[in-house]
Amino acid sequence: MTTNEWQASEAFHHALFEASLSGVALCRMIVENGAPVDFLFLSVNKAFSGQTGLVDVIGRKASEFFPDLRAKNEDLLRIFHQVAEGGDPVRCERYFAARDAWFSISAYGLHPGDFIATFDAITERKREEMERIERDRRLRRVLDGSQQGYWDWNLREGRVAVSPSFEAMMGYAPGEMAASGKKWGNYVHPHDLARVRAAIKSHRVGKTPALELETRCRTKTGEWRWLQLRGGVVERGADGRASMMSGTFIDIMTRKQYELSLRQAVIAFENTRDGMAITDGQARTESVNRAFTEISGFTLDEVRGKVPTLLPIEPQNASFFSDIRARLRTQGYWQGELRARRKNGEAYPQLTTINAVRDDNGEIIHYIAVFTDLTSIRDSQEQLEFLAQHDSLTGLPNRPLLFSRLERAMTRARGRKRPRALLLIDLDRFKDINDSFGHLAGDNLLQQIAQRLKDDRHHHGLLARLGGDEFAIWLERLDRPEDAGRIAGEILALLDAPWYLPNGAEVRVAASIGIAAYPGSATTPEELLQQADAAMYQAKKEG
Repeated sequence: MTTNEWQASEAFHHALFEASLSGVALCRMIVENGAPVDFLFLSVNKAFSGQTGLVDVIGRKASEFFPDLRAKNEDLLRIFHQVAEGGDPVRCERYFAARDAWFSISAYGLHPGDFIATFDAITERKREEMERIERDRRLRRVLDGSQQGYWDWNLREGRVAVSPSFEAMMGYAPGEMAASGKKWGNYVHPHDLARVRAAIKSHRVGKTPALELETRCRTKTGEWRWLQLRGGVVERGADGRASMMSGTFIDIMTRKQYELSLRQAVIAFENTRDGMAITDGQARTESVNRAFTEISGFTLDEVRGKVPTLLPIEPQNASFFSDIRARLRTQGYWQGELRARRKNGEAYPQLTTINAVRDDNGEIIHYIAVFTDLTSIRDSQEQLEFLAQHDSLTGLPNRPLLFSRLERAMTRARGRKRPRALLLIDLDRFKDINDSFGHLAGDNLLQQIAQRLKDDRHHHGLLARLGGDEFAIWLERLDRPEDAGRIAGEILALLDAPWYLPNGAEVRVAASIGIAAYPGSATTPEELLQQADAAMYQAKKEG
């Protein structure tokens, strides 16, 4: 792999590392007497802190954040150790008491002793699972003991009676609730109280056929629980006025939480900056979010019912999409980079994640696709690569890029007799320009010199700035060795023309040029530059 290819690959993987929504950590195992005892955080991505709540972890041991690591998660250390020693990737879920949090953890081997771990916070999901288990147990108790909460309200005497199951639902012991006709309002949420009273009054006077409403009631611990109240007037006096009301309470906290989750999901769906699309089990588009339209240019009406969800995608290998479908069927998940086209025809790269949603029978009923437009990331990568390989003042290739090109050129030229040469150009007394006119004027002059050398195509060579007032030209198209000297003379004449600074001052620049011929005694770019440098100083010495 060439230096450029390696740098591009490194930048690509670094961008994926930082763009991951999962917390990703590069870790090193700590082993004592052949047994894993801890691990060290070497590097983490931006999402790591958000997923785990941990900060300033680089260079620190995991036990600093999880004191009970060995005592409570010794098996996890063994798993990490096995993975770091070449074992298969592992995925598991763990609870860490020190953080009071659950995590989904995946571990992948990297180098002997090192591993990569991804952390996704699943505390809420785990808590919901545990709450769901408890609700299921409660439901079984209700079914077994007919413990649906009920109430009776004697309107004439002001007495309210509730069932033991309802008291238990609210956290009270049997007979502990004091829900009299005057005090029942103390259990209703203040924001709901006026609405509840109005609904009861409307039913009592016959304006509504039944009483049915949802309200929040305070439990013994002071928490608010959503209940559905159903009932009605069951007795009226001779005067027609209601004298007895009865009904039931149903705990609807789960449904309210689900509704809240749905609202939150809708808000997240519409406001995330990533494009999202939901399809049916045949990958026909059902819904897209606002970011989908902003990125692709397509509205929901334009893509509804279409396959594939991700719109016109540039041709891939014949098996590309079949591989994706197979991965989704077997693993339920796929992530990779795709090339898509916007509505205006512009091609762009996108990092795409697709998840399969299955029903209780294991059948895929939906696909959820999330994609990120990588255009800005790619542009930034290209800009960073350019800055790493070019001089910031003149835009010319810098020393590392020159050495990389020289190394490839010298490798190609081995065994061939065609002459080549490296010219090292050093401006004489350039310091006087900086001292007399300032460094800004000196920088402007260097830019002019670089431009004039670039515009002069007689030498047909690779032009680079090594730093300061030094330039280099690698000549590959020489017919005779003496052509290098001729070209050097032309460059000296080119530089001898007058130069004009931004303040209008006219200056003249002299230069010394050293020539290193190739093939010769030099076998590396460094040796070739050393020879040219020695020749340049000899030329400067001789005037």
